[in-house]
Amino acid sequence: MSGDLKARARIGGANVHTTIMMLTNGGADKKMLFSRGCLMALGTASADDVAEYVTRYKRAGFIKEVGFYTAQRRFFYRVTNSFPADAPKLKRDGKPATHKQVYQQIWVAVRKLKKFTLTELVASVDGIPKSTIQTFL
Repeated sequence: MSGDLKARARIGGANVHTTIMMLTNGGADKKMLFSRGCLMALGTASADDVAEYVTRYKRAGFIKEVGFYTAQRRFFYRVTNSFPADAPKLKRDGKPATHKQVYQQIWVAVRKLKKFTLTELVASVDGIPKSTIQTFL
């Protein structure tokens, strides 16, 4: 493994995605197998971060478990066709995390409008109910 490839793997659990992307040629190589140990060796994420993100990605259907090597008690994974190009924000159950997205959308609208009424704010954000917006104000 070249030092350049290892240097490109960024620090932290969220960057497990970057390491998987490097290993699988941007998610295009669906046959490439990897393990948690491999992700830790290439990146600098902790064992806990790698385990957490692999579990979330597996539950979301972005990766699938394809084998188990008994001598080292190691599972192997492969990316699926739905593997995203950008690192998704996922809850522990593998579902998309929407709270931050909603908050961010409201905050962007608040910064653009500067002065607004609740009705104006509701009209400026798509698909967010008035009751949800009220909880943020």
